[in-house]
Amino acid sequence: MPSDETPLEAAEFAALMAAAGPFEEAPHVAVALSGGPDSLALTFILAAWCAETGGCLTALTVDHALRPASAAEARQVAAWMAGRRIPHVILPWEGEKPATGLMAAAREARYALLDHWCRENGVLHLALGHQREDQAATFLMRLKRGSGLDGLSAMPHATEGFPRHLRPLLDIPRARLKATLRALSHDWIEDPSNSNPAFERSAATEFVANANPLALTAARIALAVKSLARARTAIEEGVAAALAASVTLSPLGPALLDPAPFARHPEEVRLRALAHLLMTVGGEAYTPRLERLERLLCAIETGALRHGRTLAGCRIRPEDGKIRLLREAAAIAPQTVIDKTDFRWDRRFRLSLSPALAAGTTFIGPLTPERWREIREDAPTTLPALLRPTLPVLWDENGIVAAPFTGYCREGVTMPQAVFAPPRPLT
Repeated sequence: MPSDETPLEAAEFAALMAAAGPFEEAPHVAVALSGGPDSLALTFILAAWCAETGGCLTALTVDHALRPASAAEARQVAAWMAGRRIPHVILPWEGEKPATGLMAAAREARYALLDHWCRENGVLHLALGHQREDQAATFLMRLKRGSGLDGLSAMPHATEGFPRHLRPLLDIPRARLKATLRALSHDWIEDPSNSNPAFERSAATEFVANANPLALTAARIALAVKSLARARTAIEEGVAAALAASVTLSPLGPALLDPAPFARHPEEVRLRALAHLLMTVGGEAYTPRLERLERLLCAIETGALRHGRTLAGCRIRPEDGKIRLLREAAAIAPQTVIDKTDFRWDRRFRLSLSPALAAGTTFIGPLTPERWREIREDAPTTLPALLRPTLPVLWDENGIVAAPFTGYCREGVTMPQAVFAPPRPLT
């Protein structure tokens, strides 16, 4: 076991990256680089890994503009990267900053900027410099909030999505990352907000770092987190099996649940699978409240749904011995003006339009019965009446422009591309 003063070696890091894989041939990886010791050490050793694998690395620095020195620090990081020939981009957080919840807002803005750059540039992997002390602080913060298994499992080594979020350093103490930089004779930037006890994460980090009465070290917490993560993985495998055996998902968004095979799984698995299904169909990013989820599961399994219920933006109703889940049409925003060529509608659909269509005053909203009557004689595809109001339609001052899933498109207009892509996919 390396000591806390041992620099991180290339072979050890390669094993950490392998655990966070898989990777395509010659991967392009982005790294979130603040200039602090964690992200800076990650950047340097990741650059060597990319060179070894035939890939390439781009460092991304978010300038939150929350401190007078932030712009100068971003320029310093840019100079360091230029000295090592590592491509580097500064992403500014522009606009007004909130008066309350500033750290949470900054975190959300940071990830939004990083993820957007990756998507715009086709980069599949975003590496983050979270290390063992960060993991311990996350555990304590979630323990304080009374989190369950998912929360106390803290941060995973890889989070799937576009881009994938990679945290290869979660088992590495900060001291080793500083030792790595010292071995390279390289300085780093200390952000004063990281040691400000007014911020919860800083206070949690200090608690772990100091001789607290319970001797809760980052290493001890890491052992607990690993155990909880193994339990979560086992349950998630059960959830995946339950969904695969019991659910049919339409590419238009609705799902059909067969209660018979579903009932063969443990209650915890059924509750999680039902929550996952609701989030997929409803386009939600957060799990429904447990008590409401339990009541819905009970109604499904006792046959008490009758005329159906709504939960998490979904309409749930019985259908020929099975359970149909649809997006709740009443929860969809009535209309909005289109101002870009690529965007999400109702959180569930990703749309791509021609520049000409996005340049005009074009609206998007649900395919209501009134809008359907305008095009039903010319639409190649007839859809169930319950499904139509959950799908998008585009119109302007001259009437309906396009209804992608019906096949209808005004003459002379390029059909918009629409794909069901909720924040929480079923698989």
